[in-house]
Amino acid sequence: MDEDNYLVVQKIFRRDEKFSRKMDRCITEISVITGMNFSDILDFLQFGAERELRELDESFDWNSFRKKIANRLKGKSIPED
Repeated sequence: MDEDNYLVVQKIFRRDEKFSRKMDRCITEISVITGMNFSDILDFLQFGAERELRELDESFDWNSFRKKIANRLKGKSIPED
């Protein structure tokens, strides 16, 4: 993926640009934490993170969302602030 990752996110999640850019940054941060590539994390979000996405829609807490996804992908706990 390239610098237009947010456009891919926008197309997949059918959300506005602001959400898509935040999700792009979040996926990039998760990639650094887990060592996984962007497309693998995006696939996981599409097909394995329904609960976390619902919680994000309700709380808009991007830090919590990032940590929960990273924890699930790494299989261990990353402390929440």
